[in-house]
Amino acid sequence: MSNRPRPQPSLWETYNKQLERNPLRTKILTSAAITATSDVVAQVFFEKKPLRNVDVARLLKFVLYAIIVTPIYSRWYQFLGRLDQTLDKKSTFLARLKRTNYYFHKFLTSVIKLALDQLLVDPLMTAFFFIVMGILNGQSPADIRAKLDKEWWSVQKMSWRVWPLFNFIMLTCVPENLQILFGNSVAFAWNIYKSLLLS
Repeated sequence: MSNRPRPQPSLWETYNKQLERNPLRTKILTSAAITATSDVVAQVFFEKKPLRNVDVARLLKFVLYAIIVTPIYSRWYQFLGRLDQTLDKKSTFLARLKRTNYYFHKFLTSVIKLALDQLLVDPLMTAFFFIVMGILNGQSPADIRAKLDKEWWSVQKMSWRVWPLFNFIMLTCVPENLQILFGNSVAFAWNIYKSLLLS
C-alpha cells in the first residue's frame, strides 16, 4: 500500500465542492470578493490613490450591495434555467423544434431569455443600484431621484453595450450553478465603471 500523501484539491475543485455544499453562501462570498477587488483597482489604478488611502467605507458599501443583489440574481438565473421546460410546455412549436433541431431550439430559447433579462430585469437592477447606493450614502429620496433622472439612462445604455453578448454566452453555454461566477468575472470591469461613476 502506498504511503504517498493524497494530493491537495485544486482551488477550482475546492470552489466547486463549496458550491455543492453551500451554493448561495459560496456565490455571495465570490461576488463580495470580486466586487471588493474591482473597487480597490478603481481607486488605486484609476483614481491614483495610494493603497493605504483606499476609501474603505466606499468599498464596504459596494460589497454590501453585492451581498444584497447576489441572491436576487441567483434566483433569477434559476428561473431562466427552468424557463426552457415551461416554454416547451406552453408552445407546441418549441417542443417540436427541440425534437427536430436541438441547437436552433437552444438558440431561440436563449434569445427569449436574454430579452427578458435585458429588457425587464436589467433596467430595474440598474435603478436598484442607484437606490441602494444612495441609501448607503445617506442621500435623501429627492437626491436619489435626481441621480436616477440624471444618470440612469446613460448607465443603462452602457449596460446594453456590454452585457447582451456576455449574457447570451452565459445563458447558452454556462451551467446554472456557475452563472454567478461567470457574471462576476465579466462584472469585474463593469464594477470598476460603476465605482468610478459614484466616486
